Amino acid sequence: MPSLGEVGATLHQVVDTTTRAQASLSQAADLAAEAADMIEIAGAGSNQADVLITSAAFREVAYDADQAVGRDLDAALQTVYRIIKSLGVVVPAKPLLEPTPSSTPTSPPLTDEERIAEIRRELPEPRRPAAGTKTNGRWFTARGPVRAQVSGDGPDARMVHDALREEGYPHSGAPIVTTHVEMKIAGQMRRDGIREATLVIDNVPCAKLLGCENLIGVVLPAGYSLTVHGTGGYRRTFKGGQKPPWRR
Repeated sequence: MPSLGEVGATLHQVVDTTTRAQASLSQAADLAAEAADMIEIAGAGSNQADVLITSAAFREVAYDADQAVGRDLDAALQTVYRIIKSLGVVVPAKPLLEPTPSSTPTSPPLTDEERIAEIRRELPEPRRPAAGTKTNGRWFTARGPVRAQVSGDGPDARMVHDALREEGYPHSGAPIVTTHVEMKIAGQMRRDGIREATLVIDNVPCAKLLGCENLIGVVLPAGYSLTVHGTGGYRRTFKGGQKPPWRR
């Protein structure tokens, strides 16, 4: 019979594998939607059945992949977390991207600028915003490895909603911003006591009243900071302990 430690290690692998699957399916959904857009543009003005059928097929793939990410795999992850809680097993978060080994033992570690440049090369090319398009992100701390995050509903989004409610958010429903990568990272920092981190995304933080630019600093506790690098040269450091819009 496996020991509790062995069970914990196996559950760790399940969580890690499922999270990787979510990230891959999210990217597949984006690419399928992009393919549908290109087919529709190429066949603009044409009523050919092949164009319509092919576009619909790609959009069905995008929809199914989104459903798998946002509903099916999320439900599976929640079940795993319930098992972890019932067993009292501690399963630390494992980074999705392990640091690249140095070519020689004496090679100096990468600077933040070098890590950011490396991440930008790994992220998908920025695409025209469209319904269902996911934002991909990679984040790291001063001493930690690079970790992946993708936008969308799930346990992390609900954690952000809980954090906003703790800060007096006056509405019962969760705002869409809770599903954004930037907010999820801020929520993880709040939960895990991570006081400083850097995030690179293939998008830019939304600037609405209840958007990332106004709420990252609300979710982050005082003394915490998150630096976000986005497309088009976007860079901003968000400081924690900010007053929420509903109290200004």
